[in-house]
Amino acid sequence: MLKLSDISITEWVKENQIVTDAGKTLYFNGDRKFLFKPFSDLSPKQVHLKAAQIGMSTIQIVKALWVAYRMNLSIIYTFPTKDLMQKYVQGKIDPLIDANPALKALVQSTDNTYQKRIGSANIIFSGAEKESQAIAFSADVLIHDELDSSKLAIIKQFQSRLQASKLKWQWLFSHPSLPEIGVHEAWQKSNQQHWFVTCDNAHEEYLSWPDSINLEERYFICKKCNVQLTDQQRVSGRWVAKYKISEQRPFSGYWEPLLIAGWVTAKEIIDYSKGDQYTFYTRVLGLPYTQGGDKVNLKDVLKNCIPDVNDQEGRIVIGVDTGLPIWYVVGNKQGIFYKDSCKDYEPLKALMRRYPTAIMVIDQGGDLIGSRQMRELFPGRVFLCHYLKDRKTLQLITWGVNDETGNVRVDRNRMIQLVIDEFRDKRIPLNGTEDDWYDVALHFTHIYRTTEENALGVPESKWERFDDDHFVHAIVYWRVGMSRFGQQGGRVFMNNTTYMKESPEIMPDQEMAAPDPKRIFDMSLPEKEDDWRDE
Repeated sequence: MLKLSDISITEWVKENQIVTDAGKTLYFNGDRKFLFKPFSDLSPKQVHLKAAQIGMSTIQIVKALWVAYRMNLSIIYTFPTKDLMQKYVQGKIDPLIDANPALKALVQSTDNTYQKRIGSANIIFSGAEKESQAIAFSADVLIHDELDSSKLAIIKQFQSRLQASKLKWQWLFSHPSLPEIGVHEAWQKSNQQHWFVTCDNAHEEYLSWPDSINLEERYFICKKCNVQLTDQQRVSGRWVAKYKISEQRPFSGYWEPLLIAGWVTAKEIIDYSKGDQYTFYTRVLGLPYTQGGDKVNLKDVLKNCIPDVNDQEGRIVIGVDTGLPIWYVVGNKQGIFYKDSCKDYEPLKALMRRYPTAIMVIDQGGDLIGSRQMRELFPGRVFLCHYLKDRKTLQLITWGVNDETGNVRVDRNRMIQLVIDEFRDKRIPLNGTEDDWYDVALHFTHIYRTTEENALGVPESKWERFDDDHFVHAIVYWRVGMSRFGQQGGRVFMNNTTYMKESPEIMPDQEMAAPDPKRIFDMSLPEKEDDWRDE
């Protein structure tokens, strides 16, 4: 006979007296009442915009085990990195299973760090940092823990693992990072449930910062009448949806800030607010935070569009991002006048023949064979670009010499930052209309900047992507080429080296015309250096 616990996860937890990995009863009353509905919610698409340490990971693990057991659904459960996944499985999930005979009975033939076999279903645990991690298994359910700390481009690839399933469930939970990406992007496609509480005067509302706290007396208050909210009132709320679930809003969404956690006081919230604001907003309030420069908007790029017709004279530089397809831009000191993508290298070869002195800077990693064949076909005119991690030197670009001729090494993150800054300052003309360059601008909106402390505690910034960003790199490569072949005013070296105004032309045999010694030794820099963009 079918029991209630066979169809209700909450009854199953009660019947089997499920405890946490620390041996504490998994309860949903008192200060954790707000977790009851998220735990019992079995909606196919769920998103949790949450603060850190809210208790979400534990209940999601129990839900995953129950869904695999009762509904026979295979699950891929991701963490930001493989190392974090291993630590979490070994340090929390395995102890949770060992502490509960009911859970231990579910895990059968396969039980290791990467896989739990439950009946005929599997739970696969994986990092979300490499493409290879997203191609091994198919699934009915994707669960992404700490989504915004993962590589969002890899998360997108994991979604292809649902293609063979008729269900295609997605459960996402994370503290947010930046607006409109990651968990916040999914939250905007949800019914947006808020935890509403009621004061002594029967006003019902959700808590927010700083309006729901008396900053002087340090207690929670009603935003409408300023009466003090007791801890009991704060935890005795209910979830209220702002929107209905629809085709446009398929996610069941919950906002879970520490404001609704009964074990966190108003004084603690105020103390948190005095620290780093990014941490406060994302980890305490569960809200996205941006300092303005962490994302690129369409206007940053499109304001560089100019109606002037580029005469396509002088040195032409082509920036190429390899892969399938190949993406490229073409420009000179007047601006970038052409962009496109292609399936093979024939259009690029045609451009190199059309412009006999053109220079190409090409991504060396996307296609190891094709890029090197281009360099062999056009010696002295094609340079393979190698991205490097942030370096301590001031030099952004290093051109290879001797055995390294034909290579150029670039500080990836600082070079991307330079190009973005120049777009914001209207320093990179785009010949054409906004419609002409919309798809290029769109690629720039697909990148975002993260800042984390390194092993020494020093903040480091890095530009990541969550969707196609090929034109970003094509323009970066073009900009690298302009730094050397755009009459040197456009250089991006950040040191005091003296430069000739015009670079010597590199001949096909990789020899250079001898410069006039008088020009070298008699050079003096003007008060304001020439810039190819000022002409």
